[in-house]
Amino acid sequence: MVDPNHGTISLAFIQTLGSSFVPDLISDFQKEFPNIQFQLSQNISSKILKEIHAANIDIGFCSPLEPQDDLCSIPVLTEELFLIVPVAHRLAGTERVNLSEVADEPFIFFKPQTALHDLIENLCNEAGFHPRKVFEGYEERTVSDLVGANLGVAIVPYIPNLDESKISMVRVQSPKCFRVIQMVWRLNGYMSPAVINFKEFVEKRAIGMAKE
Repeated sequence: MVDPNHGTISLAFIQTLGSSFVPDLISDFQKEFPNIQFQLSQNISSKILKEIHAANIDIGFCSPLEPQDDLCSIPVLTEELFLIVPVAHRLAGTERVNLSEVADEPFIFFKPQTALHDLIENLCNEAGFHPRKVFEGYEERTVSDLVGANLGVAIVPYIPNLDESKISMVRVQSPKCFRVIQMVWRLNGYMSPAVINFKEFVEKRAIGMAKE
């Protein structure tokens, strides 16, 4: 536990980071620290924050909307959010749209327990309307499948390998649609040397990306 070159890090992250961000990050880290292992889990932001508070995980990558008591965080990634519509929708294939153009559409939303729920609701309000929610899901794939079934439109982070035979992904011009992913850890909790190494590795990487 006291050897900075060995140990196990308990890491949790939201669903969209599992396709490339977290695997690439761990791969690069283990080039420097090949003997440090990871215990990985995926969850929604609110549950990740609870697990960090409870000291069940060391570090989380998620998108808290408000500062958290007894937790520290730094931004590590900005994810663009896209409008997705059924392939037969009038806006399918459009390069850019204003969010207000779907003000009267039924919306597939994320569950209220997710950080994306409040963020997307705020974006719709900023665009001048209250979204008409017809279905709710926890995961991006579930939401996109409901859109593909022609049940409404949605706002989601980028989804790799999206089924373009059913769904069209469109950039939103106004308002700016994005979410900030944070690395979160306990303020006063014990942090092993291995965890400290990983946290510092991610911090340096985030600083380098910010300079770019």
